[in-house]
Amino acid sequence: MEMTPHYAGVKISGTPDEFMEIVDAIYELVIDELSNSLDYYVVSNRILGVCYDIRHASMGDRTIEIEEEPVPEHFHFTDGQECPEKTSLIIVSDNILYPELCFVMMALNVVIDYRMRKLSKERFLEHKDPLVMWDHTILLMRTFQSSFFDCMQEVLTPGTCTRLRNSIVRGSSAVQKMYGQFLDLKNLEFLDMTPEKRKANLSIIAKRFVEYEYDDDYRRIKSALDEGAQLHGASPHDLKFPWMDEYSQEIDW
Repeated sequence: MEMTPHYAGVKISGTPDEFMEIVDAIYELVIDELSNSLDYYVVSNRILGVCYDIRHASMGDRTIEIEEEPVPEHFHFTDGQECPEKTSLIIVSDNILYPELCFVMMALNVVIDYRMRKLSKERFLEHKDPLVMWDHTILLMRTFQSSFFDCMQEVLTPGTCTRLRNSIVRGSSAVQKMYGQFLDLKNLEFLDMTPEKRKANLSIIAKRFVEYEYDDDYRRIKSALDEGAQLHGASPHDLKFPWMDEYSQEIDW
């Protein structure tokens, strides 16, 4: 992962096979949660939204690059064939809005915790259960999260990066009941900022998600959605505000 030039989001790159591994792991984590409880509705659907982009990138629907890598000098074929000097590698990539990906890092912790409890049958110290410690899905998602923090270390000071990590951890126990429309608002507000202001708000965005219950904008959104849900006999998660259609097709990444 790497921050995009104007700090609008994060560019995720890899081989098609690597991307499909991430897709399979996300499905393994999330699908069960969708049927388990409404508490997982927002986190699961936002994870699946990013998963959708990653899956389409793996099929070549986003950005494709061909990279040439030199073959190590000590490498040779055992049957005496001549070894090429370079090999070609297909790299696919896609850009994800920063607030969206930041929220997904919190959301992944929520569903990983659920999987840990499920694998360990809710035994004490489930993180030390062998089924948890060496679960491929969890390990792959932790690597995915680690790539995000490696990316952030390149653009944030050590102290700010520590605050971001702490917010991601705190958000893991906070965001389950958050209305997703608030995330859409933060995405749109972030896109309206200058690149300089976006950079200054990288860690603040995460804090907003952690403390969303105390946010005046969130309270207004929640009140309107609860009222609308009661009026129309619908779930507040399924309602939309007109401004949610204002995502630009041409983002200055």
